[in-house]
Amino acid sequence: MSQEPYNNLGVAYISIEKPVRAIKFFKKAIKLKNDYTPAYCNLGHVYSSMGLKNEAIEISKAAIGIDPESYKSYCNLGYVYSKNGDVDKAIDAFKKASHIKKDNTEPHYCLGTLYIKKGDYKRALDEYNKVLESGGLEDFNFYNALALVYIKNNRFKDSEDSLIHSLILNAKQFEPHNNLGNLYSMFGYFDLAVEEYKKALQMAPDN
Repeated sequence: MSQEPYNNLGVAYISIEKPVRAIKFFKKAIKLKNDYTPAYCNLGHVYSSMGLKNEAIEISKAAIGIDPESYKSYCNLGYVYSKNGDVDKAIDAFKKASHIKKDNTEPHYCLGTLYIKKGDYKRALDEYNKVLESGGLEDFNFYNALALVYIKNNRFKDSEDSLIHSLILNAKQFEPHNNLGNLYSMFGYFDLAVEEYKKALQMAPDN
């Protein structure tokens, strides 16, 4: 019997938020073909989402042992390490993923975010620029983070543009309005700052 249907069934169970059942079928797929990397990758993803750090790391490393070019397994490792505060190990995993799929935005976005955690805003900007060069992301969270990185690199107009773009993607946000207010206050545009702070208050979680 083919291992693929078992793997597909596991993916379907993930989609309906039944990870324990998904694990059962991923393991069945691996039992049928012990070098079937898609099942290893999916199993690593489920373990990571369930907070099972050691299991996620072990199965992801096993997948990489079978296929050293397993992009998804390196990403799985990166997410697990990041979630558990192992920033340097997460960076190493996402770097390897980025070398496998050079035009994929995912590892560069994650690397940029990890460099922010380390306070290395120059490298964060380098990684976010790679996201933009690959077509960008229609994700307002990305543009909020990019705005922060621009500020830290003294690129204030670019920061303003990023915050405005974030609001185009999702107008009902507190953070970009508040940060625009801070930005305008910094340069003495107090009338503009007042308007942004008012909008921020309207979007505040307790309002």
